[in-house]
Amino acid sequence: MLERQLCAFISIAVSSRIVVFRGRASAQDLPVADHGRMLRSERRACRRALRAALLASTCLGVIAMLAPDAAQAVDGTWNGPGGEWTTGVNWSSTPTVPDGSATFANNGTPTSVTISASTSINTIQFSVGVPAYSFILQGNGTTLTVNGTGIVNDSASAPSFTNNAILLFSGTSTAGKATININGDTQLQCESIIPIAECGARA
Repeated sequence: MLERQLCAFISIAVSSRIVVFRGRASAQDLPVADHGRMLRSERRACRRALRAALLASTCLGVIAMLAPDAAQAVDGTWNGPGGEWTTGVNWSSTPTVPDGSATFANNGTPTSVTISASTSINTIQFSVGVPAYSFILQGNGTTLTVNGTGIVNDSASAPSFTNNAILLFSGTSTAGKATININGDTQLQCESIIPIAECGARA
């Protein structure tokens, strides 16, 4: 029904002596018998085009539903039993290391965490009642990029970050109530719009 409605303008164009598209002759230059043949030909072409367009749009919709959403951030809770941040099985989001929100809870998991490969995270969340977590960033060129809210600490214990590599706070992220220890030639980089004094505290 919709197909017929969309193609109905063709008959109006022919009967009103409007030039038929695709560069063909105008209707007034053709015999009456040819008007009907042109009309039927245009309708068939229109229907084929509509069916092809419908099939293409349906295929694109299916592909969009099946394809992974590259922009979708992954959230995870630290579970252990290991102590390496960049090992996916240590997170509830296993096998994927979170890049959205990383939550640390009072759930008996290891409180000493190493970061030995470059990774990024939007929010590092410490729940109420958690003990003091300690993080060691290590490895030549290893970068921990915090590019969202930053560190949010709802507990009474301040987490500590020992930076032996590169710790980068980007965007509007802050270190919150965390202690940042900088060793040797390592870097604490603040590319956020907040004052650099709020980026982190040096112990």
